[in-house]
Amino acid sequence: MGLIGDCTPKGIDIEKGTRQVMDAVMNGKAFKNPVGGDIGDLVGGMPSSVPDDIDPTGSMTETLQGINAMLGDFQSHSNKLSGKGDVAEFSKIIGIAGAFNSDKESMQNKKQDNFSQMFEGITKSKDDLTTAKGLMSQITTAINNGDQAGNLGNLINQAQQTATNLNNIRNSDNANFDKAFSYVVKKGLGSGVSSMTSPDGDCFAKTFIENNIASPALKKAINTQNLPQKIHDKLPDVIDVDMDQIMEGVTGDGTQGAAHAEAAQGAAAAIETRFKTIESSLGLTSDVTHDHLIKIDGGSYGIVI
Repeated sequence: MGLIGDCTPKGIDIEKGTRQVMDAVMNGKAFKNPVGGDIGDLVGGMPSSVPDDIDPTGSMTETLQGINAMLGDFQSHSNKLSGKGDVAEFSKIIGIAGAFNSDKESMQNKKQDNFSQMFEGITKSKDDLTTAKGLMSQITTAINNGDQAGNLGNLINQAQQTATNLNNIRNSDNANFDKAFSYVVKKGLGSGVSSMTSPDGDCFAKTFIENNIASPALKKAINTQNLPQKIHDKLPDVIDVDMDQIMEGVTGDGTQGAAHAEAAQGAAAAIETRFKTIESSLGLTSDVTHDHLIKIDGGSYGIVI
């Protein structure tokens, strides 16, 4: 079926350099795992058993199997963090990390690295991986020599501690992501409620919130928000988000939530661009069309989707 009228598809113009970056990402050529070689050596080389004549109870073999399980988990984790694993997972993590970094800077009004804490499996694991590789070599030699020095058990215990360190880094990365995701969700909700309850917010939403579900703390905040700007300028800038309870009330699939947030942000940007194009062609300004167009968060139009 042919196109009807002037409905010619129109893509977004992409600068050539940007297009090359996108091409590298989409063709799977963009990323590397900087610890992939080390963890790959460990996963492929750490012994998984000890002969019965050295380990009659099987306890050392059991410990080695636990070590190998932790190393395998860390390998998957490092691939995920570096874009060499599930690309959808990586997109979710790096997207939330960027949003959290930006949101926290906005809320705290100070520049600080809140991005890297979700990627310590890449940035802070090198020493433990190097230690683990050294122990792997010593354990292999001890097994091959029949544990003549009698220190195989001690070497395996050291390897277990090192693998546990790597597992703790993995758990910390995951916990930091969960907190960041919750922060981004709640900050987005806060921004939406602020927009709805502002002087030019949605009357029906504002009435519902204020008359039915707003706590005394929120009502006080709304009253403060609606004060004249000259009073705002004299108010203290207070922000005290409790990160220990930030995850309370946030449930559901993080992947789906992140995808929805990313899609909404893209849609909002596209709408804003379209409106500005229409304004320009008509010789109008955003002030003229402000009351007639949907708002996009953060701009002169500003909707929170």
